[in-house]
Amino acid sequence: MNSVAAYDLATDTWSTLAPLNAARCSHGAASTGTSILTFGGLSDCSNGTTEGPGLEIFMPTGAAGVWQTVVAIGAPEVRYIFASTWTGNAFFVYGGSTNLAPAILSGALFSPTGVNWSDASCSLAGCERGGYFSAFTDGPLIRVWGGGPYGNAPAGLVYSTTNLSWSGWAVPSGTSGHLAQRFADDGRRLYYLTAANLLSIYDRKTSSWLSNDTSPMPAGFCTEGAAAWTGAELVAWSGSCGVAPISVGGRYQPPAPP
Repeated sequence: MNSVAAYDLATDTWSTLAPLNAARCSHGAASTGTSILTFGGLSDCSNGTTEGPGLEIFMPTGAAGVWQTVVAIGAPEVRYIFASTWTGNAFFVYGGSTNLAPAILSGALFSPTGVNWSDASCSLAGCERGGYFSAFTDGPLIRVWGGGPYGNAPAGLVYSTTNLSWSGWAVPSGTSGHLAQRFADDGRRLYYLTAANLLSIYDRKTSSWLSNDTSPMPAGFCTEGAAAWTGAELVAWSGSCGVAPISVGGRYQPPAPP
């Protein structure tokens, strides 16, 4: 689909925003703080040969805002189900699947200021990433965990935005049992929607997994839903979990950090 909606925490209401220029699924998106960037995905969810929707940027101008298609120099190869994150000044995308390969090793950084892409591909052995994996920032580093050519192995990679180089990363014990696609980031901790009534928490300061939170999730809640950090809480919405997409969401307030 190409529809877009916004949730207002203060009024507990949804509103319709301007539609995307390209309908897509299995894409990536990130907030810059003043705009939203989205890239990649499939134009037909049932056909893996339809990868190709390019970069769009949402500007909150007017009541519904506007999406602008961005054609920039150095754009990476088209892909779907990949890792992405906002670094503070660039939109990072890495790995994923294409029509030709289930796991790729190319990556790139998009700078809205310069309106250009810079290459961030990995040349180390075993850099390919596909399946369930994700990326997050940790100071000047971007950490990638999970994925692999044939499943969801927890092997880790680190990209330095200072040295513009890749290295391996020995992920914390227990990582393989926690990884999932959907998570929210409060700046110190990552909250992974691991399973029904099970939320896994990674702490940057100690580089370790904290105790799982088993607080009950709302009835009908799906852990495949989109998740985001609002500044005070995690909000997740919809997902399919093996059935038709649902109209159920939830808001989660975490405990104080250790």
